[in-house]
Amino acid sequence: MDSRFLQSLIAVIEHGSIAEAARSLNLTPAAIGQRIRTLESDLNTELLIRTGHKARPTESCIQLLPQMREIVLKCQDLEFGWDPKGLSGVLRVGAISTALTGLVSSAIREVTQGYPQMQIHLFPGTSKELHRQVTDGDLDLAVIVSPPTTEKLLFIEALYREPLVLITPDSASTTPESMLRTEPFIAYDPTSWGGLIIQKYLDRKGLKPNVISVLDSPETIAYLVGEGLGVSIMPDWGGLNTPTRKLRLIPLPDLSEQRVISTIYRHDSPRIKKMELFNAMLKKLMRKR
Repeated sequence: MDSRFLQSLIAVIEHGSIAEAARSLNLTPAAIGQRIRTLESDLNTELLIRTGHKARPTESCIQLLPQMREIVLKCQDLEFGWDPKGLSGVLRVGAISTALTGLVSSAIREVTQGYPQMQIHLFPGTSKELHRQVTDGDLDLAVIVSPPTTEKLLFIEALYREPLVLITPDSASTTPESMLRTEPFIAYDPTSWGGLIIQKYLDRKGLKPNVISVLDSPETIAYLVGEGLGVSIMPDWGGLNTPTRKLRLIPLPDLSEQRVISTIYRHDSPRIKKMELFNAMLKKLMRKR
């Protein structure tokens, strides 16, 4: 059985159509269709239910899908050579933007230098997006804001905590609560997991700022505050206050809320050894900070 045929089937399931899968794999729909028919013949079962231009997996296909994914992953890893400890091949890592340029990039450098048969594929995204991709098996590991709820399927380990701070233009000179009541407020999107933590702080303090903009991008919020558009509450990540940003960071009184950054990955992944190695490197680098 050709693993490329399995990869084509998985692409059809992920995209919901043979045409979209063909585009993603740079193949013709006819070639994808032929691969699916070959698999159905080899496995002696129908794999797809076709409705118009859409396609979805049959019950048999759903049951076979975990094994198919594992075969594809192992075949992809063998392209980089065999390692008896399972430390060769691809590792798909996701990271939120504020972790990407510091901790995660350093871990990638250390791991790939120490294990040249490993190749890291890096995917930026929001915590919600990356969490879903890890859960669905589209990513192996992610560094994200800790999810509000836990799942038995996932390993979740806190890496570090970021206290919340009020950020203002560096010319501001009044109390935090006064600024939050009177100044224009640029909100970290409360529907995001990081923004939810800040909204809980505001609710607990009974503060209702004058929100002029809502963003799920800490870097953009910091830039807008530095340009004098307003104030905001942000987690104090490593790159918040840089020489190019004209910011003043003010600790918040009576603060119990923090943004927790964690590693997540699935317990049942065939790439578990590589994921454990990468997580161990993240923790090692954190201990050096």
